[in-house]
Amino acid sequence: MKLYKLSIYLLFLPICLSAKPKIPENVLILGVCKNIATQLPNSMKIVEDIGALFDDYSVLVYEDNSTDDTPFLLRKWARTNPKVEVICEVLREESFGTTCVNKTAQNTFYRPEKIARARNIILERALTHDYDAFPYIIWIDLDVEKPFTYEGIIETFRRDDWDAVFAYGVEESGKYFDWYAHRDATYPFGPEVHGEHFWFIPKTLHLKKKADWYPVFSAFNGLGIYRKSSLKDCKYSSISTPDLEKWVQSILNDPNFQSHPQIIRYKELAAQATDPIYIPTPHKDLPYYPYDTPMIISQNVDSVIWRVSSGIHQYPATCEHSPLHASMIVKGHGRLFINPRIRTHYNNRR
Repeated sequence: MKLYKLSIYLLFLPICLSAKPKIPENVLILGVCKNIATQLPNSMKIVEDIGALFDDYSVLVYEDNSTDDTPFLLRKWARTNPKVEVICEVLREESFGTTCVNKTAQNTFYRPEKIARARNIILERALTHDYDAFPYIIWIDLDVEKPFTYEGIIETFRRDDWDAVFAYGVEESGKYFDWYAHRDATYPFGPEVHGEHFWFIPKTLHLKKKADWYPVFSAFNGLGIYRKSSLKDCKYSSISTPDLEKWVQSILNDPNFQSHPQIIRYKELAAQATDPIYIPTPHKDLPYYPYDTPMIISQNVDSVIWRVSSGIHQYPATCEHSPLHASMIVKGHGRLFINPRIRTHYNNRR
């Protein structure tokens, strides 16, 4: 009898070990993509594996203008998995001019602005009443090559003291990856404030897997987990916005930051910008300005001095995640962290 029980135990042991513990929540998994047909089969499995961690999940994906089999694969996925909804579009370049401002030297709209537009289409859909049963959102990049560490996702939902939690991205060299989206107490501003100087600021972040959650003002690294209620009335943007200005002003006026070298440098350069260009309403027909041209987007006494940079020459550009997270913070949802146990492994991606 004992031998029989042992045999039954050994029979079911692999199943028990492979089963992922359920998170007693419903989650909405969001993504945007273009020309990822090679990576998509692997990404679909990653998405479904993440969804399987939860009581229930749904998926929303937006795609436009792919020249490979991405739309075909997405539509096939939606047909075979009823939890998946996809939006595919074919757009002319000028169509982006209704929401995008900056153009590159190749006369195409700035890629992060196109991504912000795509993310807003999906976010708006996610916030409709159709998805009221899903109180959490997970944004993921659909071109990652390796699965995220699911243990870190499970851990996140065991805590309740956050509005958003982000992955920790690591290149093959071991260096932290996504500095464009990253803002914290050490590196509070991006190129929209620093101009081209941002790209030459020495930056380092090394979080061991056992480290505590790391507080940030913004981050992403391929995966972000959000409390949906914290995203109400927030939008993605890849240009400086009024909420981003409010947040930057709050840092500039914070007594704890007055001796910060980046704040000191900003104030020194701002004092020299005696005649910044005022552009209250950004639009697609702005002229080209040299790098680091000072600009203001409001005429308040303490208007932030923004800078032109990052390969564009019309209006201060930034990563699309930064204005979204600034809006969350100014609306009272600023508990943002990197969880070192959610790892994104990049193969020297650029």
